[in-house]
Amino acid sequence: MIERSPVFDLLTYLAMGIGLILVFTPFWVVFIGATLSLPEVARVPMQLWPSDQLFENIATAWQRGDLGPKMVNSLIVAVGVTVGKIVIASLSAFSIVFFNYRARMVFFWLIFITLMLPLEVRIVPTYAIAANALSPLQLILDVTGLTGLVQMLSGVEIALNWNLLNSYEGMILPLVATATGTFLYRQFFMTIPDELVEAGKMDGSSPMQFFADVLIPLSRTNMLALATIMFVSTWNQYLWPLLVTTDRANFGTAVMQLKALVPAQNGTPDWNVTMAGALIIMLPRSSSLPSCSAGSSGVSSPATSEDTPMAAISIRGVKKRYTPKTLVIHGVDVEIEAGEFVVILGPSGCGKSTLLRMIAGLEEITEGEIAIEGRVVNRLEPRERGCAMVFQNYALYPHMTVRQNIGYALKVAKVPRPEREARVDKVAQIVGLLDYLDRRPAELSGGQRQRVAVARAMVRNPRVFLFDEPL
Repeated sequence: MIERSPVFDLLTYLAMGIGLILVFTPFWVVFIGATLSLPEVARVPMQLWPSDQLFENIATAWQRGDLGPKMVNSLIVAVGVTVGKIVIASLSAFSIVFFNYRARMVFFWLIFITLMLPLEVRIVPTYAIAANALSPLQLILDVTGLTGLVQMLSGVEIALNWNLLNSYEGMILPLVATATGTFLYRQFFMTIPDELVEAGKMDGSSPMQFFADVLIPLSRTNMLALATIMFVSTWNQYLWPLLVTTDRANFGTAVMQLKALVPAQNGTPDWNVTMAGALIIMLPRSSSLPSCSAGSSGVSSPATSEDTPMAAISIRGVKKRYTPKTLVIHGVDVEIEAGEFVVILGPSGCGKSTLLRMIAGLEEITEGEIAIEGRVVNRLEPRERGCAMVFQNYALYPHMTVRQNIGYALKVAKVPRPEREARVDKVAQIVGLLDYLDRRPAELSGGQRQRVAVARAMVRNPRVFLFDEPL
């Protein structure tokens, strides 16, 4: 509900203005301090308008703090941790959401519980692992007696050691695991419609192809938000780099080096230089904020552009149960001849879509068997059955253009690009979509989207066409 209330609007803008002032004030103080001369910064109270010493103070801070190599070190660590966190978080969430194995929720909750164990809490065991990353494996070998057995038989003592101290690996790897990222990716992946996943299966996409071609592009906004949080958090790390490095000249970070710019107790109180150094170190964090804005054994491959004859389908004693007491398909026996056009009619909930999905391989068969061109396909994956399916809600990939949607199955099958483009153009002309190939699904009408879904099925030249609620 949208209300038009001048008073409410005024209060909203007032709250936003106060919040902006509270956030911006510390940055303004740092900026002003970086522009002042030594007498000006020592004056009480300090002036709150800029002076003319900014570039002189920045040059002094850069030279005194040796900030060049330290900024490079911070950038390497921040980028490494950010990329590692995104890769691990996306893959772990992908596993938890899209793969059905018994312990997946156990793994999720184990990951989630680590939110209560930040680095500061587990700093001692983490440091011990960094001192020798192979110590857990060494402990397993010692406890199981394998170390003693190998030494007794061969005279060789197993002593595993991988020291991560004073290395980029030591500063990056212990910070890579992220429960927050896994949770955010899991929440996003759970919003992906099941039909989109099933469309990927029908297009012949493997799990990792679907992950790379569909999930990652769709999660781009989520990825940018997570990357911003992780980059800033890692750039601000002080305690862990301080502990894991003793060679500060080669592996010190910018935040660690800021301490060198703090005036000594009896030294010159040149806080203007310190503020200039803080301003330099803050710049990468500020710039990291993103801007808004039917077939036989060979039917699974859509690599041929010639018309493919339709296949015969045999459905024998097929039943579907979701629970022992819930029988959805009560036993279907149908023989569909090659090239035959069959319409399944029935009331809502009678199992029409379920039967189509069992033919396509999207639903498991409880009893009976389905054969396409004489070959039983009960245990075949959807991409191996040579079927194409037009879903009730079309299940178009929202981030792809019409051309990319139609040709995705050909791309998965590694059809050469010139042939792929020619086949897409041919099918688009048949369904009247030549003028819309560069549009995305959100820019199309309902009828045009349906034609895209039909074209996507046609371009593969399948042996079986399946249409769920096509009218």
